Amino acid sequence: MVAHRPNVAYPTLTAKTFATLDHLSGGRFEVHVLMVSPSGRLIGETEIVVRSTAYNRIALLITIGAALVLLLLWGRRFVPGRARPQGT
Repeated sequence: MVAHRPNVAYPTLTAKTFATLDHLSGGRFEVHVLMVSPSGRLIGETEIVVRSTAYNRIALLITIGAALVLLLLWGRRFVPGRARPQGT
């Protein structure tokens, strides 16, 4: 379990910590959120499940393959075609 207090750590450090947790946990981890007033009174609490939205390797390969096919089809228009015989 990890605790984070707002205005104690820099946002970049917090983001890096959560990214490390995301990597170590396989793309899913729980965050327990406490909302506290400046006087210290508890306003509310909840648990949030954070899931990674990063592509997996197979989806990334399919996307790259589709992009290459589209690039090749688009590039065909710059290759000169065969000359048609005249008179037909």
